[in-house]
Amino acid sequence: MKSVSHLITTIERGGAENQLLVLVQEQISSGWKVEVIPLKGSLDLREELTLIGAQLNLSLHNKPFLEQLIILKTGLARSIPFLHAHLPRAELTAAFVRKRNTFIFTRHNAEAFMPTRPGIVSIALSRIVTWRACTGIAISHAVKDFLIQTREVSKNYDLRVIHYGYYVRNKVNSKSNSLTNYQKSLSSHVFKVGMIGRLVPQKDYPTLLKAFTKFSIHAPASTLQILGSGYLESELKKLSIELGIDKRVDWVGKTPNVFHYLENFDLFVLTSSYEGFGLVLLEAMDAGVPILASRNSAIPEVMGEHFPGLFETSNVDELANKMLEVFSEAETHDKNLEIFAERLNTFGASNMWKAVENAYTRIRA
Repeated sequence: MKSVSHLITTIERGGAENQLLVLVQEQISSGWKVEVIPLKGSLDLREELTLIGAQLNLSLHNKPFLEQLIILKTGLARSIPFLHAHLPRAELTAAFVRKRNTFIFTRHNAEAFMPTRPGIVSIALSRIVTWRACTGIAISHAVKDFLIQTREVSKNYDLRVIHYGYYVRNKVNSKSNSLTNYQKSLSSHVFKVGMIGRLVPQKDYPTLLKAFTKFSIHAPASTLQILGSGYLESELKKLSIELGIDKRVDWVGKTPNVFHYLENFDLFVLTSSYEGFGLVLLEAMDAGVPILASRNSAIPEVMGEHFPGLFETSNVDELANKMLEVFSEAETHDKNLEIFAERLNTFGASNMWKAVENAYTRIRA
């Protein structure tokens, strides 16, 4: 039986971690034995990983970095023929303890390897990983382009673009979120706008709050629901008060069941200034909810270059106008569902796993 060990910084719920869950499920379904080794953090995905048949190895969990290196170098070295590292700390750990060309890594973000370190340090550490690994995976062309442009990865390095895979929950082309229900929401003048993401600068929530303020002049009973947590929470709440919309903004916080909220949105908005992939966009498509998103980084890769719901990054007026269009033109909803069904088919989980399995052939166990 083929086996693989995934070394990941954390299994707290997030885009990279949720995608690992999909990859692990595909691997187990294909007859692979799969082990997941988290380095730190809470164990949000512990139950889900166990339920699909993965082995959770906590021998490194929350231990000091040096101790993790020793354990991985000695106690676990022989039991791990294939090592797949995810996220910077895990990548760096693998680079320090694995023999050259005996592991693979996935880059999940379009940002510096070590964003809190000087640029030259981040580049050097990233290059150490690429020198030690046999190959790497970028989750989008946007991530690959960023890594090459910033010199975090050499342009000649074998960095493969493998998009995230996704399991469809709803058949969006069956109009589960039907036009009739959608029009009921409009006719009652109750229109729920939502966004999901960490409360950090990358997500550009000020643009969302300002655009919603302009939009709500025409839809005074509309509400805005924000799912996520982060260090900007108090600052963003203060801004909503200044804009006079605080009574209509619901700060839900971090929640594991985002799909339940998505299905109840009348419009999903993603104002991010960049995304490595934007898995939440696939979730919103699956829920059959209209989408507006910034035209940057990997977002057009996910939505399609000509998707009509793309707007200029941080353009408050354009976003407000597009929100009004969605609110006023319910007939565009069915067209969106057709687009969504096609896009979701493009990002099937089995397609992703086939590409990853092909990349594994480069590992020298």
